[in-house]
Amino acid sequence: MLDQMMKMLEGQQISPYRLNKFLGAGGFGGVFHASEMVRNTSVKEVAIKVIPESSDDKLIELTNSRKLEHPNLIKSYAVGEFTFLNTEMLYLVMELAQGSLENHIAKGSLSADEITNITAQVAQGLNYLHRQNKVHRDLKPGNILKVNQQYKLADFGLIRTLNNKSHTQTVHNTGTIIYMPPEAFRGDISSAWDLWSLGIMLIQMTTNQLPYKFNNDNNQLMVKVINCELQIPSLPKEFKQIIEGCLQKDRRQRWTAQQVLNALQPLGWTSPPSPPPAPAAVKKPVSPIPL
Repeated sequence: MLDQMMKMLEGQQISPYRLNKFLGAGGFGGVFHASEMVRNTSVKEVAIKVIPESSDDKLIELTNSRKLEHPNLIKSYAVGEFTFLNTEMLYLVMELAQGSLENHIAKGSLSADEITNITAQVAQGLNYLHRQNKVHRDLKPGNILKVNQQYKLADFGLIRTLNNKSHTQTVHNTGTIIYMPPEAFRGDISSAWDLWSLGIMLIQMTTNQLPYKFNNDNNQLMVKVINCELQIPSLPKEFKQIIEGCLQKDRRQRWTAQQVLNALQPLGWTSPPSPPPAPAAVKKPVSPIPL
């Protein structure tokens, strides 16, 4: 049903944007390749996420995503709303990616240098989010997008801001089960959730396999995740320590994103240089006030 509605939007004009092609649907809406148009001329290619609802909560969620700025997060440019077939919809304009980590993994094995670079970029994005007191909760290869030579976290539909009152919320099939940590099924939300997901992705990148055997049965998979029944093949030694740190069953013992970055340094990754300090303001001499 969602796919059909999204396909019908192809070619529609939303404010200055023309929806060129429906790229795919997720749990919260559809994503389009779009063009920003001026006088019937495309001046910028973008991605637009269309959400077939217009609740205040969803609007706040999209607006908040615009405030997140980091080289390893997909940029958000604008938020808007429109009506189609008597349905009020929201949309988010984002930078256009050329592919995803999921596409890259599907092409075959990754080199150690590629894995190091991708893991570092994902960890940098997570480190920023966690410092903002936010948890992604839907980290998986399909949500790691490639823009030029950078990998960026995308799809912030499940991001949760942690507060000091309670970190426990009920989870209803959020995220993709195979990348979820055991505590997710107790509704326990913390930044450690994302590190578990990163550990699963790192196994996938290094071995081209997922660490669970199941027959497309979500209930069976859920039991394996809750009981931490990981079937991990022999791991490349350079990544073994990081994977083990990310996949600690007790979330309190799990590594942080910064610990992952620290462990990647002996593998040749170096943190990007800090931006130069802003030049000091030059004080202009004050002219005497004529009497």
